Amino acid sequence: MIYIFINLYVIDFLLSITIRLISYCRYYDILAHYLTAYNTRARKVYLGAAPDCPHPDKYLDAALKTGLFDYVWVLFYNNPSCGYNPWSAKTFFNTWNYWASTKAGKVFIGLPSSPKAVKNGYIPPNVLKFQVLPSIKKSPKYGGVMLWSRYWDKVTNYGANIKPYA
Repeated sequence: MIYIFINLYVIDFLLSITIRLISYCRYYDILAHYLTAYNTRARKVYLGAAPDCPHPDKYLDAALKTGLFDYVWVLFYNNPSCGYNPWSAKTFFNTWNYWASTKAGKVFIGLPSSPKAVKNGYIPPNVLKFQVLPSIKKSPKYGGVMLWSRYWDKVTNYGANIKPYA
């Protein structure tokens, strides 16, 4: 799915793959080149992608390797192989380091705002603020935190709790 956000002078394209068929993903790298061809002095086309954290992402890898993406919101939840686990946080940090070393402009850490919002990957706010963020914010690619979902964020106040630290 491609979301298009149009403002006065900004056009945003976010690739969020909801159809998990390789045949549909074969040309996303070409699409990225095509979309950025619309850049002008007066208008910047921003490209963003939201891959799952396992890497390389088999659906978006070729597109992300183009180096044309301004933002990548990596989903660090519902993926036990790379989401945060307090008993083996090393895997999580290794996965973050992989994504922070890609050609993307900025990388955002996508997290659930409640353990009820997802199957796994929830990081308690104090763990995020004092153990996770101090480490990942050292990367020049760090862009911020993306939360899923707005409903659970309003219920838990997670975003407001971590905002001063993010």
